[in-house]
Amino acid sequence: MKNLLLLSFFCLSFTNIFAQTPSRYQLQGTAVDTLSAPLPLATVMLLQRKDSSLINFVRANDKGFFIFKNIKKGDYLLKISFVGYIPFQKNVLTEATEIIDLGSLKMKPITKELFEVVVRTARAPLTIKGDTIEYNAASFKVPPGSTVEDLLRKLPGVQIDANGNIKAQGKEVKKVLVDGKQFFGSDPKAATQNLPAEAITKVQVYNDQSEQSKLTGVDDGKKEKAINLELKEEFKKGGFGKVTAGAGNIDRISLKGNYNKFDKTNQFALIGLTNNTNEGGMSWDDYQDLRGSNAFNFGDDGDFGFGGGNRFFFGGGDDQDGGGIDIPMGSGRGNGFSNNVGLGANYNYDTKKNKLSSSYFYNSTRTILDAIGSQQTFLPNNNIISKNDASSTNNFNGNHRGSLRYEKTIDSLNTLVFINKTRLNAGNSTLDNLTLTNNSELGNPISSVSNSSTRNNANNISRFDFSNTLIYRKKFMKKGRSMAASITNVINNSDGSATQESFNKFFQAKTDNEVIKQIGQLQSTATKRNQLKASLLYIEPLSKTFFWETFYNFSIRNDKVDRGSNDKTKSPNASVTLILYFFEVFLF
Repeated sequence: MKNLLLLSFFCLSFTNIFAQTPSRYQLQGTAVDTLSAPLPLATVMLLQRKDSSLINFVRANDKGFFIFKNIKKGDYLLKISFVGYIPFQKNVLTEATEIIDLGSLKMKPITKELFEVVVRTARAPLTIKGDTIEYNAASFKVPPGSTVEDLLRKLPGVQIDANGNIKAQGKEVKKVLVDGKQFFGSDPKAATQNLPAEAITKVQVYNDQSEQSKLTGVDDGKKEKAINLELKEEFKKGGFGKVTAGAGNIDRISLKGNYNKFDKTNQFALIGLTNNTNEGGMSWDDYQDLRGSNAFNFGDDGDFGFGGGNRFFFGGGDDQDGGGIDIPMGSGRGNGFSNNVGLGANYNYDTKKNKLSSSYFYNSTRTILDAIGSQQTFLPNNNIISKNDASSTNNFNGNHRGSLRYEKTIDSLNTLVFINKTRLNAGNSTLDNLTLTNNSELGNPISSVSNSSTRNNANNISRFDFSNTLIYRKKFMKKGRSMAASITNVINNSDGSATQESFNKFFQAKTDNEVIKQIGQLQSTATKRNQLKASLLYIEPLSKTFFWETFYNFSIRNDKVDRGSNDKTKSPNASVTLILYFFEVFLF
């Protein structure tokens, strides 16, 4: 009994100790000037004292009050910045109480005598200017050799998932700029996974206007999160690259590399890979790495107006391809063993008057899969049906792609854009399969073959896509008034053939006609499509907040489809030709 009372006493003592030491804290205070007047919207940062790494930041409210919630136990440094005042800092050590109230924190105004000292010593890790948050890259330590992606992971308010997708303040980042210009495509991962962190002096996160707003000068209210990376002076001209290599057992190899050279007006990129480790061909990220700053421009398809599901149609038909032939190369892991090859080159030229982007790349993937399978089915009458099959597949896909985009700024009001996209694709596949079906009884090791099936299939396909677009954009002297016109020609041709052969033998058939069943079929398909599109757009400002937009879209398409089917075992060749005409007009 005595021991039980002693144990209860110790348990209560430990409970009281733990209850008195909270695991999370709340830090709060008020930023004021020397006359105790509040400093509204002051920037407040909480840093680790040992290495000055930023933990979190907030903005004070209209009365200068700020609060940090859910803080771990530790030794912190609090910094407050406000325009025209000397930055304030204070050491904060978590205490026994859950709420730490610092009270009024007075900030001194900057005097002329102290101005030079303040400029040199008061470089904050983070500043807020309107809707722009600017991070000082030097305040966030990363290991040598780190990329921009590693740096972004250190910034409070920025999240990066396992695939490299970026979110800032809870919103997806649509683009990453370098010194205010698109760099190696509009995919944020292209820049963040290639640029070294040591090259960055500032990271700016802001809300960017949509491309349509920039074109017309009309604020459509659509904002997209963007990041601008400001380079150090010594990194604004030069080149960088990386090589990744690996080897393993059973002759497995992987080799991948790229090199990028750039200055203020030129960008040049090379990329190549080869592997037999099922890593797929050139991925979307590799494709973006290659394309460069001028390669992705919204609205370059030349289709003006609502777009998407809000369109109204006069006439028949729909545009399944939309002229969009610039499809990323396939990637991803699949079944079997694949051998992959990729090679590409890109050159961009960017000045105030002329912008050129050109690229060529090739990739191919061959996948081989040999498989065996076994299946048993137990029936109520103690019979067992066993099925064993063996198959071999061989698939190949190769792509040539080329693109050219040239933008000419005639003057401050007139711009001309020409775009060409070309793709040549070829692929083939074969499948050989043998299946045997056996019947037996439960407990009886002797079985009999009931039927066998042999399949030999083959497919071949080739495709050629070609697209030219010419766009003219004009702004008028009146702010907000603008117009645009475009014309596009798209050619899509494809040829394909498929052979399907099967030989089935039924050993328990009652008649000779049922012993063997044979199927042999040859199919062919040839498709030719030619499309012509034209669009007009005009915007007239009615007031500072209201605009009148009118546009006209015209599209005519000619489709010719020739399909043939031949039964080798019985009928002669039979084919059908299908000619389709589509006419579309959209006026608003």
